[in-house]
Amino acid sequence: MSTETLSSEIEAAQAKLVSALGDDGRWRGGCRSRLFESGLTLHLFRRLNVQGAAPRKLAAYCREALAAPAPRWQGALERDLASVIATSALGLPVTSEQADRVKAALGGLEHHSRKRKHDFFLALLAELVPQVSWSPARAFDPGPYAHQWITLIATSLRLLAADDADKAVPAAELTKAQGPDGSWQCHVPATVIALLALSTQDRNNPAVRSGLAFLVAQQRADGGLPFIADEDTWVTGLTTLTLLDSGLPPTRLAGAARYLAEQQLPSGGWGYSETVDQSDIDDTAVITLALSRVPGHERAAERGAWHLLTLQNDDGGFPTFVRGAPSEVEITAKCLRTLGAFPGTASAVARGWRWLAGKQRPDGGFSHEWSRSPAFPVLHVLRAAADLPPGYPEQVVSEIRGGCLRFLRDTAGSGGGWRYHRDESEVSLLVTSHAVAALGSLPDPPVELIEEALPWLSEQGPAVADPDSLGPRPFVYDVPILARVYRLAALTSAHQVLAGTDARYSGFSLERA
Repeated sequence: MSTETLSSEIEAAQAKLVSALGDDGRWRGGCRSRLFESGLTLHLFRRLNVQGAAPRKLAAYCREALAAPAPRWQGALERDLASVIATSALGLPVTSEQADRVKAALGGLEHHSRKRKHDFFLALLAELVPQVSWSPARAFDPGPYAHQWITLIATSLRLLAADDADKAVPAAELTKAQGPDGSWQCHVPATVIALLALSTQDRNNPAVRSGLAFLVAQQRADGGLPFIADEDTWVTGLTTLTLLDSGLPPTRLAGAARYLAEQQLPSGGWGYSETVDQSDIDDTAVITLALSRVPGHERAAERGAWHLLTLQNDDGGFPTFVRGAPSEVEITAKCLRTLGAFPGTASAVARGWRWLAGKQRPDGGFSHEWSRSPAFPVLHVLRAAADLPPGYPEQVVSEIRGGCLRFLRDTAGSGGGWRYHRDESEVSLLVTSHAVAALGSLPDPPVELIEEALPWLSEQGPAVADPDSLGPRPFVYDVPILARVYRLAALTSAHQVLAGTDARYSGFSLERA
């Protein structure tokens, strides 16, 4: 692909994203339906005898999803757990083979939160599929560093298990935590479980009615329910930063910047949606960096950077939600990139890089956490390294870069592009976008690898845009706009490399759009 063609692809990608910006200054991502939440909600509707079109459409969605082949990106735990819940919600028998597969998948969880997830899913299954013996733990312990969704779910499970005399306190806690839109933190599973719990005390509770109205409002055109109502704050922050990186003038993104500044929480952080008051480091790092580049939002950016510093763990890394929770690679890398743009952060940034060095695997890659793409954490580590100011641990960073380059070379396909797994036949648009953007962040990028990948990044290219976002981990959810955003990031990096300049791409003007 010539640099002229590449420039045209960038202009078209920018224009599509800009045209989708709402008058209120935000991009709406739109989370697609998923069987797990749909089965949960159908259980709730039938438990509460909800009538009308909503439960009929939801039941039809569940039947169709169970009859269709499982999506190729769906892991065994998600597929089997969602199938059992939806099967039971439809009033169909759950076989012992289905139950055994779920139990086996739960036993094979590999994540620092595996015990919490194991106990949560068993407690949920004991409530929703009582005809099977699940042997849940006596009590669900969210642990000392739980974020709000886990705390809410723990309270709901406590209420479900409580005797009538002990229901008042957890019920009051749940009712107080409900948002004005009827949800609990914009989170569909947490909302369904809270409503199941509250309805055991009083089905006519106004909180139950408000929560049901929220769920009905989230029903998608296919009849199903999504994982979350929206992640518009996150999508707006990421898209704003990506367009700025691609050379779009900050003045063209003034509306988005105002919207983001208005969503800043009292702590200085950001949540993923305007109805969420649980801040997370992912949103905060990306939005802080974006606002630091838009005149007039310096104070909001400074508050965001300060909030990030307060969350750094003693090991030098950064968690996703709560200080003290395990540090995570891609979250730490995003923090380091952002904090490197602010004075007075040298010590914190140096500690973070030393922690990252200890987490790099022998193959040069890293564990992937909030994305199933193996190139995703590598991308954020190399972006942070590219923006590293002078005076930081350059030898450590140089060694990390070398490992990342080796990993990306070793995982590239023979015909160009990258896959989620080496044994897969189809090239992934998202993994290829992550890998190309990562390579373009190197001081001496491998031009041949980038050139081989470009046909897969073309607007009409053959790469498959399978979703890669994880939540709750390891379940995959789909917000389609993210593929367009990450593709633009890759095209921008490729243009920077192939044009032989250190400047960001800056050839597009909205006057022409």
